[in-house]
Amino acid sequence: MVRVLNKEPKGKDVGDDDVFHFNTAFTQPLFRIKINAIQMKETEEENKKTNDQVMQDRQYQIDAALVRIMKTRKTLSHKLLIAEALQQLKFPLKALDLKKRIESLIDREYLARDATDANVSQGECEGVGGGGEFERAKPELPANFEEETWSKLRQAVQAINAKQAVSCSLEELYAAVQDMCMHKMADKLYQRLQQELEAQQQVFLDFYMHKYSGRRLQWYNSLGACVLRAAFPKGTKELSVSLFQAVVLCMFNDADALSFQ
Repeated sequence: MVRVLNKEPKGKDVGDDDVFHFNTAFTQPLFRIKINAIQMKETEEENKKTNDQVMQDRQYQIDAALVRIMKTRKTLSHKLLIAEALQQLKFPLKALDLKKRIESLIDREYLARDATDANVSQGECEGVGGGGEFERAKPELPANFEEETWSKLRQAVQAINAKQAVSCSLEELYAAVQDMCMHKMADKLYQRLQQELEAQQQVFLDFYMHKYSGRRLQWYNSLGACVLRAAFPKGTKELSVSLFQAVVLCMFNDADALSFQ
């Protein structure tokens, strides 16, 4: 049984005076654990969708780990970079997958080949060899970078809302957001995204009320889902939970025990 929280007193019924504790003794052989709500059962389609999303999220975690390592070490051989990345990342990963992410970072100018490496010609970004060295290369941003990047993100949000094809890849969108965060634009980006999403929600509300007069539209936040990374004393796990379950678990970041009230 998956028991992330412990309850005192024990039992299935929940009372106003019951106290919940984060289960520090929690252990599971699997890295990703699906925590079902009582009334829900996971289907094969939901399981596949969750696995695909987790794999996509891990791609970004790999990029972040590689950039973080190079930001600290400045210059590092290929073998040492692979070894250090595998040590930091707590999920199963092949060296070939790391090589692909390194190539992607080189193409996006987050990493650069050492100019003194005789095995690679100047300006070449293909084929991550075993003897090369990598150094951190933070690209300079053009004067209009913030507005152009926000325009790209805004168009993507609008396209998704209209069920249309997005003009750029998810990797490009991720790289754009990462660039803005690296250059201390995260707060403004968050505010803009929040305003845009609220505006898109209102667009759908207006459309629905115009098409179905006399009806009432209600948002069911309980149908939302997400993946949390939880650090237990016996290992880090990824928990696939509902939105409400995620809110409850995040409350234990600031408290060891919480009452039901």
